[in-house]
Amino acid sequence: MKSGPCRDSFIEWEECVEQAEKDKEDMVEKCHKVTFLLKECMEKYSDYYEPVLQAERAMNDEAEAEAAASVAVSDQDSEERESTFENPSSSEDVGQLAERVDSVLLSSEGPPSE
Repeated sequence: MKSGPCRDSFIEWEECVEQAEKDKEDMVEKCHKVTFLLKECMEKYSDYYEPVLQAERAMNDEAEAEAAASVAVSDQDSEERESTFENPSSSEDVGQLAERVDSVLLSSEGPPSE
């Protein structure tokens, strides 16, 4: 990256990231402008930077797929919990529900004072 057409943009971005790490600042927030300029330069010279841009797209696609899978699992878990509370299907489910209720009651501040 230091030898291509976006050399100067890359060096500015790299320095910003290093400074953010040194100062324990949020790199995304601190370096958003230089990141944008670097990305813009790389897209302008996409023939030269295509392997890097392609790798970035693949990483973004993978992150989106993982996020979608995480949401799907979370939604499924939520539905299963709701189903257990609304319609216990067996004595084991009822027992688990009773244990949950007991643990919630025991972890609260105790019975209300009269």
